[in-house]
Amino acid sequence: MTYAKEYDEVEQGDRMKISEVMHSRYLERRWEDIRICEELLELQEFDAIARVGHNLKGNGKTFGHPEFSTLGEKLEKAANHRDDGQIKEILINLEAKITH
Repeated sequence: MTYAKEYDEVEQGDRMKISEVMHSRYLERRWEDIRICEELLELQEFDAIARVGHNLKGNGKTFGHPEFSTLGEKLEKAANHRDDGQIKEILINLEAKITH
């Protein structure tokens, strides 16, 4: 095996490790989103919840979770309509998606 080939294999392995760490951190942030949205909901801060939904809508597909993007879009719309029941349901669905 040549040095260049060994280097390529190590580099690829490192990329995979970084990817795993980034994905893990991404999921941790979604837990934070849920906690934050629950607090914001108690305060009736619908504009802030809509921003969380908007961000989730934009980043879900990037990290391989198109279902998070769909939930983010729904969360944004529910917050814009000030529909706290729908927001709670979406947060429950997001939690279920994270745990699977």
